[in-house]
Amino acid sequence: MLHTKQRAICRFIQKVTDFSIELGKDFIDRGVDVIWIPDDMGYVHGPMLSPELFRKFIIPQLKKMVTAFKGRAVKVLMHNDGQLMSIMDDLVDAGIDAIHPLERAAGMSLETMKEKYGEKLTLIGNVDSKSALQYGSSSEIRKQVLGCLSIAAPAGGYILASDHSIHEGIPSINAKFMFEVARKYGKYPITVMR
Repeated sequence: MLHTKQRAICRFIQKVTDFSIELGKDFIDRGVDVIWIPDDMGYVHGPMLSPELFRKFIIPQLKKMVTAFKGRAVKVLMHNDGQLMSIMDDLVDAGIDAIHPLERAAGMSLETMKEKYGEKLTLIGNVDSKSALQYGSSSEIRKQVLGCLSIAAPAGGYILASDHSIHEGIPSINAKFMFEVARKYGKYPITVMR
């Protein structure tokens, strides 16, 4: 429809945007501090749309939402799976404050994200939920947690988390261990040793 019925899809996107803004305003009026936009725009190899289509149809509406929310003095966190590097500048320009989950399996480099966006965004995630947290040994989990903290925690702006969620496939002992390692080594000043 983005190619054949642009008018119809634009009206639809506008309605979804307006609805999301009204819903977000209601939550803000009830006292939330952060609006979470859970829009997966990517998959493992890249964005679901070409960057050009994304910029034409999605970014203007995302900016409209973010502006409406930030105008009410809240932060905007975006959950967005997949490989997003070709549209990250656009997401940052839209005004989001934080990005989750920085999916490892999609090649989202925490080091690159910290270098390019560490002063503009809070980075959340990057501990592999598909392998390390599901099937890894405690030493593998520890290594990933310490790696994430070493790369992204210095100077602040990082929240350690799974690169998706703590889903039912992750043994609770592994999730607990991830948080124990973070609690032990994730205190400032960061002096993590891999």
